[in-house]
Amino acid sequence: GTDLRFFEDRLKLTATYYENYIENLLFEVLVAPSTGFLEKYDNAAEMENKGIELDVSYAFLQSNDWNGNVFFNFNANRNKVTSLSGTESLLLAGFTNAGTRAVEGEPLGVLWGGLWAKDEASNLILDENGFPTVAAEAGIYGDPNPDWRGGAGLNLGWKDISASILFETFQGGDYSEATRGVLYTFGKHADNGNEVTPTQDILNYDGEVIPAGQQVRGNIVDWGAGPVLLDQAWYTTLGSGFGAVREQFVTDGSWTRLREASVSYTLRNSWLRNTLKLQSVVFTAAGRNLALWTDLVGVDPETSLTGGFGQGLEYFTNPGTKSYLFTLKINY
Repeated sequence: GTDLRFFEDRLKLTATYYENYIENLLFEVLVAPSTGFLEKYDNAAEMENKGIELDVSYAFLQSNDWNGNVFFNFNANRNKVTSLSGTESLLLAGFTNAGTRAVEGEPLGVLWGGLWAKDEASNLILDENGFPTVAAEAGIYGDPNPDWRGGAGLNLGWKDISASILFETFQGGDYSEATRGVLYTFGKHADNGNEVTPTQDILNYDGEVIPAGQQVRGNIVDWGAGPVLLDQAWYTTLGSGFGAVREQFVTDGSWTRLREASVSYTLRNSWLRNTLKLQSVVFTAAGRNLALWTDLVGVDPETSLTGGFGQGLEYFTNPGTKSYLFTLKINY
């Protein structure tokens, strides 16, 4: 790492690179049923982390009445499970067909569930009607770990008044929208109510022909064999949230948030010191989680189904709370 200072400490730069190797992680290892047990606790896993952290701050304003500084931070971590002692995968959180798992050679907590069937070139294998089919085995369909995280903020002060603002961002993690899938099943999602007019004869998932020019409710997509209609026949079967495939509900979980903003006023005068024996009284108004920018609709991507190892799983989860705080601090 390095810690640098410039321009009489007004510009500060800290950079750190780290490598961390963990052995003897404890988990339930499957054993042969002939032993009379299903699993045993054993120190049988290994994991590594490699990453970089950067912090930059600059005091752009320093005078008797004014002070101000901006700051930025960036971090990127690369995690990998290097050994599970022969265990194929370990369920960490969620459901068996839609959960997070530890998989040897992969980041901890990858999304695991049903997949579309693909050929050796990773092209979808379609049925005779042009719809995708289900892979024989479940597998990894996403990584909820971010490519990088960061933050930026500003502190500004004038005499006894000060203000601050903080933004945070999370970029690149995958997100599994189970709520959208369930709403599809019951026809309660906005996508279900979409109306389209095909310009050519097309098929739905049941193989029924929808003639050109007929307005229908649903969505038209092309998976590689020509346009098809996603209507009730699709959303209540393979396209359902209760269907065999979870891959279709994974999306980019990137977000940027106005994490906090505050303003303070410090009262200090001779009357406080001489009469009340106080050094100062500080009045502060602050707000947290004031705004969120994300491509996800109706979902707070910072929340998760189970927390902890369940990152990237969403299933009717509540959003993060927005709060407003008013504080009074008395300094003796």
